[in-house]
Amino acid sequence: MKKLLTLLMITALLAGCAGQAPAQEEAEGQAVAPVEATEESSVEEKEEATTIIYAAESGDIEVPADPQRIVVLDSSAAGAILMFDGDVVGHEVWTGGNPLFADYLKDSTEVAVDNMEQVMALNPDLIITGSNNENIKELSEIAPTVSFTYGKNTYLDAIIEYGKLVNKEAVAREWVVQFQEKAQKAGASFKEKYGEDVSISVMEGYGDEIYLYGDNWGRGTQIVYQEMGLVMPEAVKEVALTDGYYSISAEVIPKYQADLMVFAYFNGSNLAFMETETWKNLDAVKNERVLKAQAESFYMTGPITLEYQLQELENFFLK
Repeated sequence: MKKLLTLLMITALLAGCAGQAPAQEEAEGQAVAPVEATEESSVEEKEEATTIIYAAESGDIEVPADPQRIVVLDSSAAGAILMFDGDVVGHEVWTGGNPLFADYLKDSTEVAVDNMEQVMALNPDLIITGSNNENIKELSEIAPTVSFTYGKNTYLDAIIEYGKLVNKEAVAREWVVQFQEKAQKAGASFKEKYGEDVSISVMEGYGDEIYLYGDNWGRGTQIVYQEMGLVMPEAVKEVALTDGYYSISAEVIPKYQADLMVFAYFNGSNLAFMETETWKNLDAVKNERVLKAQAESFYMTGPITLEYQLQELENFFLK
């Protein structure tokens, strides 16, 4: 009888220990649960605990759970990666041209997106690029490479995806919630000051060209239309809503004017039209309701730029 009781106790003890073994799930954007180190733990198991599985557009890919040397070859991703992680050692020219990123990029080197030697020299542990990059296969041989297609996700969902990639999903989601709250509060203030149906147009000067923007192409458009809920003029909807942008001449600007206007322009842009009667007679110009912005700091949709855009909009129109 004593032997039987002893045997039953040992069986129960083993069953209880088995029931306490944690399930090891590899959820998207979450670190693989670490295996408790024992003398029997293999080197491979310990290495796996330092990575995550990210569900990329091209399929699941194993990336560092805490990347230390990131090369960003996609300017759309730059703002989120710099804010949420910061360990960027290489970047492309458009990212480097944004004045808002200067402090973040002090220890980063500018590289050409098609120069494999420059990228390799930086010894990256993660590479981020656009899906239109023709060298993704070659980049993947240097380090884990994740590509993104611009516009595939909404601008806020894209920010969360970048957060997942560098294992900072919770931080990214918190930022998105807070940003939406601030932008929607600003929208209420705009409507209180200018009326519930206040309209706004967003334009940009680039060299001799002038572009009109819809609601999803940076330049503050996501903020004023999607978050603030301000009105887009019907004429703008007809030409810029589908593709996101539309090229116009200075002579037709009055057709697309609104109660409020944002005009961003790059250094060296031709602004001679602002001296014409056509421009000066716009209601928004006469009422001093045109925000003139530095395009280099205004055209992206990452967290750093979005916060700057919202601040500029509030400072100018709610002063």
